[in-house]
Amino acid sequence: VDKETAMLAVLKPYLPDALSDEDLAALIAEGLAHTSAESMRDMGQVMSWLRPKLQGKADMAAVSATVREHLNC
Repeated sequence: VDKETAMLAVLKPYLPDALSDEDLAALIAEGLAHTSAESMRDMGQVMSWLRPKLQGKADMAAVSATVREHLNC
């Protein structure tokens, strides 16, 4: 555990900052608006728009679930 903790301390400054929940929600809303998504058929377009903006900054599985929730409403 000590070895892993030491490695994390060395690597942490090089990791990208995670987005806040508010920033993530705003970006998802922007993606939905930009792609004019209305149904689950548009899921791929939304995720394709979001992926380059969020890669390494957010858990893409969680983003996908959030987009899915918005499209199922």
